[in-house]
Amino acid sequence: MSDIICQWLNVELRLSKVTEPYSFTRDFANGYLIGEILHRYELQDDFHLFSKQSTANAKLNNFTRIEPTLQLLGVPFDLAMAKAVMQGRQGAATHLLYQLYIQLQKKKKSGLTATAMEVMQPAATARLHRARRKQHEIMIQIQSAIVQIPKPPHARTSRASEKQLQFRKKQEVEPISTVDKEQWNKEYIESIRQRLEEDSAAREQREMRRRRALMEQLQAHEAQQELLREEQMVSRLMRQTQQEKRITVQLMQIKQQKEVLRQNRIFQERQYQERRLRDFQEALDREAVLAQQERLERSEEIRMERELHKQLVAERAQARYRKHFEICRGILEQIVDLATKAGEYRLLTANLIPVKLMQEWMELFFNGKPLYEVASVDPAPADPTPEQIIELEKLQILNNQDYNEYVAMKGEWVWHEEGESQAPPVNDILDHVLSRLQSLIVPLSVSTPRPLFPRFTIRACMLGKSYSGKTTCLAKISNGRNQAETKTHSNSATDKNSPKDPPPPSPALDLVVLLDISDEQVLERAAHQAGELPLYCYNVDTHDPASSSDEKSLGRKQIQHRISGFHDTWPKLEKWFGDQQNILVKVTADVDEDTLSSNVKIVLMDTMDSVEKGAALGDSRKMSTSSSAEHTRPESACSAKSKSATPKSAGRRYVEEPLPKEIPVYLVPYWENVCNSYVTNVKTVMQNLRSERKLIIHHLYNIRENFRQYLQKTDLKQEFVSVWQGDYNSVPDNIREDEETKGELHQRLDDLRERLWDICDKRKEEAEQERAGVIDDGWLDDHTAVLINHYSALMQIEVGRFQDSLCLLRDYYTAMCKTAFPESTPALCVDTNECVVLGAPTPQQEPSPQPVVEKNPEEVKRKAERKRIKQEFTAALKREEHAVKLRLELIKAHALRTVSSLQQKAEQAYRNMEEWLGTRFLSEMNSIDQLTELVRQHIENGVQIHHELVLQSADFCVDGDTLVVASPSPAPRRSPLEQSRNSTLTVQQLHILCAQLRKTAPAGQNHNELTEVLHELTSPHMGSDVLPEPWMHITPSQFDELVCVLAPDSEMLDWRQFLLSAALPWPFPSQTQLLKTLQRYRAVDTAGTGLITQEQYAQIELWFPSERDLPVPDDPTEPLPYDRLANLKKFFFSLFASTHSSPLMLDYLSMLLYFCCHPEPAQGFTRALSLVIGHTLSICEIFVSSRCSLEIFHLVVEYSDNLCFCRSVDGVKGLFGAAFNVLLCVQELLKVFKELGFKGEEKIPFSTLSQHPFLQDLMEASSQYLLPVSVTNKYVISHNRAQW
Repeated sequence: MSDIICQWLNVELRLSKVTEPYSFTRDFANGYLIGEILHRYELQDDFHLFSKQSTANAKLNNFTRIEPTLQLLGVPFDLAMAKAVMQGRQGAATHLLYQLYIQLQKKKKSGLTATAMEVMQPAATARLHRARRKQHEIMIQIQSAIVQIPKPPHARTSRASEKQLQFRKKQEVEPISTVDKEQWNKEYIESIRQRLEEDSAAREQREMRRRRALMEQLQAHEAQQELLREEQMVSRLMRQTQQEKRITVQLMQIKQQKEVLRQNRIFQERQYQERRLRDFQEALDREAVLAQQERLERSEEIRMERELHKQLVAERAQARYRKHFEICRGILEQIVDLATKAGEYRLLTANLIPVKLMQEWMELFFNGKPLYEVASVDPAPADPTPEQIIELEKLQILNNQDYNEYVAMKGEWVWHEEGESQAPPVNDILDHVLSRLQSLIVPLSVSTPRPLFPRFTIRACMLGKSYSGKTTCLAKISNGRNQAETKTHSNSATDKNSPKDPPPPSPALDLVVLLDISDEQVLERAAHQAGELPLYCYNVDTHDPASSSDEKSLGRKQIQHRISGFHDTWPKLEKWFGDQQNILVKVTADVDEDTLSSNVKIVLMDTMDSVEKGAALGDSRKMSTSSSAEHTRPESACSAKSKSATPKSAGRRYVEEPLPKEIPVYLVPYWENVCNSYVTNVKTVMQNLRSERKLIIHHLYNIRENFRQYLQKTDLKQEFVSVWQGDYNSVPDNIREDEETKGELHQRLDDLRERLWDICDKRKEEAEQERAGVIDDGWLDDHTAVLINHYSALMQIEVGRFQDSLCLLRDYYTAMCKTAFPESTPALCVDTNECVVLGAPTPQQEPSPQPVVEKNPEEVKRKAERKRIKQEFTAALKREEHAVKLRLELIKAHALRTVSSLQQKAEQAYRNMEEWLGTRFLSEMNSIDQLTELVRQHIENGVQIHHELVLQSADFCVDGDTLVVASPSPAPRRSPLEQSRNSTLTVQQLHILCAQLRKTAPAGQNHNELTEVLHELTSPHMGSDVLPEPWMHITPSQFDELVCVLAPDSEMLDWRQFLLSAALPWPFPSQTQLLKTLQRYRAVDTAGTGLITQEQYAQIELWFPSERDLPVPDDPTEPLPYDRLANLKKFFFSLFASTHSSPLMLDYLSMLLYFCCHPEPAQGFTRALSLVIGHTLSICEIFVSSRCSLEIFHLVVEYSDNLCFCRSVDGVKGLFGAAFNVLLCVQELLKVFKELGFKGEEKIPFSTLSQHPFLQDLMEASSQYLLPVSVTNKYVISHNRAQW
């Protein structure tokens, strides 16, 4: 049903707005489109008064105007229906449209106009309609005349009266001055004016209400008068004759019967209508269910499509990654192969790699071929494997490279005579002959006529993915550019005076437009085209539902393949159109249809303007086509002619007499065979030369390495030396000092030396024989002959090609001249340099001129033409002779350089062998002399030779790892000693200072005593090792300042705290580490005495490791590294242990309270309090009472050696030094508790208690747990600065 209504509204009526089933509720809510439908059927004359707005007034106006028309059509429409449509209830608009569609179709079939329908209605219904219409018009006029003025609120008037009354009372009480009176008068007048305006507005409102009531009374009166007039008319008719009365009665009966029939018909139609409505509602419900099911299926299908797209994108990315990875790996492997190949040949050629060899490697590298041999192709396989195919391709690449260099006379074949390079010779006559023969065999292709397709101003194409909007944009643009074809006809005129040679072809396209869109947008548009969402279908051009459905289904199924195909093809297109032709323009297609069309149109118009003005959009880049020489023309391949200008273009005229047909047919295949044979033979020779060069390099390297290995061959010298050393060490020590024994030992040493010399002389003779055998093996002469044979074969190839050229030219010119030229063979001789020298045949001498006799002009012309032919033939022969001589000279020079290089390399290898031999002999003799000198020293000293004497090859050494006599044990290491660093005291100095202070005052000292002790330790008679060097320069006044800093509020000073500060740096413990250390101590202290022994102290780890793995020096005489932390741990025990007990005992809680010191006094006090409590102090968890707080303070004080003056809970006096010299008792704490709002026994959070000013001053002024960090360093540094 909804599709039928949509087709009726959009296709048949073509409303101003395209509607869809899902938008009926929104589109018809204001009633404008309903009025437009009635206006299309000529039933709504006041359609121009309708409003498109969606306000309440606009909706009321529109539905008020369409109500009479709907009633006229018989469409059920009341206030409830209007309210449902305006509020957008589901199905209300659809139901109304369906009723309207049925009634309008009936009207269309009956062909009745609005006036006829109005006349056919019953009188009462018509009168009611007219009355309503007239009433509506009157109401509109009244509403247009009414001015809405708001009525002043009652509250405002009452407030004004109250203010006025208050002002009067105030005026009566207080006298009013003149200025105030004037101000009061103004305000009073203003209030009167405002009240008058409000009264006027209220009066107008009352007048409007009165008018509205009068209008209602007038309408009721008019309706009553209308009914009265009808009754009067009926009564007037009833006063007629009896016959008329009878007729009237009959008519009334008939009318009643008709009314009954009409009512029955109406009732039946109402039943039919209800039935249709039920059927329509059921159909709508079924459509809704099917649409919902289809929507869910489509959503699932879209989800699967997107997942498939993501999978394809991932696979494509993975494939691209693999491709790039393989490319990079291949390039990297080739680079590694190139590096290893270069390193290998540097070893083979003694760091002198030939340039030609490096060029060959680079050519293989650029072609992506492996440098190392992957398979053997000798002999050539009939059915090659893939590896052999690669080797054959490598051979072809190298052969082409060598052939091209040889033909172009480049690289190693460049001409170096007289210091100038010479280009390859050119024989333009031979080129002309070959081109003419070729043209006679294959005639020139006739230029194809121009196509009948008209010429356009621009040629462009549009690219993009599926559903990117290509067809839609082109369709819109083509509708407005139909005149482009006629416009281009004016530019299609050709110039009759243009040259015959056509200009180079222009690029095929002037512009390429890419509609850029994401893959997700493509999938979304494909889903929209399938019918899920009513968006624009960008690629649908047909209006046939069946074909459109098939195309949608096919495009939806192939969308993934289309996207993948675009991604696979686009890089090549982008490289061609963008980088090479520079005609690519990208347009964003992720916009609406109109914007996309306008953007594409702008690009096309700009391109059209630039083309019309003669400016190209992008320069066409010519693609350079490269082809190997063997694939070019046969004549250029064999004669090595450069691509110069043709003979005609050079301005020279050649003889072109007619030839017999069989001459070109014979000569062209003949010349092709000659060229193919020439190319194949030259490449074969080049391949043989490369193989010979490789063989020479490896052979020279092998003979050098074999000779070097031969020189390194072991001999029997070491066995003789070992036996002699054993005999020497077996001599008793008591007779070594005897002169006769020394003489005997010297004589034995001389005998050993003579025997070693004999071995060296014999090895030298054998090495010289080996070198002479390498020189006389005949390898150099054999391979020199092989090289000469290869170059001779290359010369023979050039001579054979020269003979074939002579035969071709002779046959060609003989066929034109109709007389045979003499067949004389060129002179061939070989000089002493084994170079072939050729002499071209000399044409026969023409006879002496005869007396002039008048002859026939035709005969004269024929003789002149024959003379030109002979001259051209002679010139061609001379050029070929020059070319072959140049080639032979080039081959000769190259052969001489190659043979000379081979001989030089061989001689260099032989000289190297001779030098190695002499160097080896001298080294062996030198090593024997060194051994003799060392042994003579031991003989003269009368000692044994403890280490083994090694005489290996040409080297002599003493093996320190091998002992032939037992060696004494090594000396023990020295004890580790700590080095002093700047002003930091060593552990030993700390022990000395601790012993001195404990001896002076075991419990504590005052300022003067500590100053005297420090001053005494810095005196010169105590030595310089007692304190560090910077401490020795501190003055007594600076000592006083230092002591005052350590104890500013007390005369007594804790020297343990002073030493703890002086021992810095040491690892500063955290609160958690201190608690863990306390737990470990308590675990060892099973008796709970609070004391541990030194053994127990050593077993427990502090918060820092006492044993570390320090590096052991390689030198056994050096001491081990000093472990400061381990020795500091021992010092801490001696510092805090009690000396009054035996064995020494340590109060570990007292020691840990010292380590609670902190640079901030409050933090130190909190750390100490946390340690005494036994767990980490958390402000949110600690609750203390007044008595508990006193006990905690006493526990903290109890473990302080010199600061506790009170042990009872009744009061604390002088707590924590001079800053606590106040009365701290229960009353003070109770007072603090009362100030905070707590009773004496109640628990209070420590966070609240610590915020009290009394407690804060108490903690901040405490110096008991204040750690003066680097106090001593401060004064030492200041003293040093003063010295500087």
